[in-house]
Amino acid sequence: MVEGREPEEPPVGTQIAEIDAETSKISLANIQAYGEPVGPLRDSSWQTSIYRWMGDHWDVLIDLTTPQGEVTDLVLRAKVRPTSSGFLIEPGLVYVP
Repeated sequence: MVEGREPEEPPVGTQIAEIDAETSKISLANIQAYGEPVGPLRDSSWQTSIYRWMGDHWDVLIDLTTPQGEVTDLVLRAKVRPTSSGFLIEPGLVYVP
């Protein structure tokens, strides 16, 4: 969700994979260890986030923000794979690179 925007459904054909329990546990521990709360995504997140085509998918690092909108050092790593009907988004760890 991006702050200031209505929640949107993913585009037709886009699937979002579930995050496994171990990845969720590690990500939560990393967020708690960071010391500042994480807020909703803001437009500012996309100005510093990066992506790279890896031959069959995009590797994405999305910068996370605080509730006040400040970009943190925390990132959400994800893979975005094209499929015959759209895209498969595979969320990964939240961590400080």
